[in-house]
Amino acid sequence: MDTTVPLIKLSEDDFELLEADQLTLQGMVASRYTHFKDESSKWQKWLVTVSEVNQVLSDIQRMWSYLEPLFIGSDEVKKELKEDAKRFEGIDAQVRQILKRCFELKNVKKACTQSGLLSKVSERSERAFEEDEHTRDGSREMDADGSLSCRIRLTAVLAK
Repeated sequence: MDTTVPLIKLSEDDFELLEADQLTLQGMVASRYTHFKDESSKWQKWLVTVSEVNQVLSDIQRMWSYLEPLFIGSDEVKKELKEDAKRFEGIDAQVRQILKRCFELKNVKKACTQSGLLSKVSERSERAFEEDEHTRDGSREMDADGSLSCRIRLTAVLAK
C-alpha cells in the first residue's frame, strides 16, 4: 500500500492573501472603469474556485485522514464492517488520486481549476461522509455487544 500521499493546504498567509485579492478584484469588477473588467472577472472566478476547492479538499482530507487508518489499516474494522470497508477502498483510491494530481501540478490555480474537479468534490461534499443512526459527525460508538458501530455511508464521496 502506498503510504506517501501529499495533503494539500494553503498556508495562513496565502489564505489571507487570497481573501485580500478576492476583495481587490471584487472592487475592480464593480468599478465604473471597464478596461480591465473582463480580465478581472475571469480572475475573480478563478480565485473563488481556488477558495472553494481548498475548503472542500480540507474537509475531505480531514475526514479521510481520520477514516483511512480505520478502514484500510484495521483488520478488526474490515472484519466487522466488510461492506463499508470495501466501499472505502474505492474512495481511498479516488482521494489519493486527486491529492497526488493536485500535488504534481505544483500550481494552485491549475490544480484547483482542473476540469471537473470542483464539481466532482463539491457536489457531494455535503453528503461525503454521511453517518447512520449509530454515528454522529463521523464518531464511532461501541454497540451493546462491544462491536464497533461505524456504518458510515461513504459511497457518495466522489462517486459519479
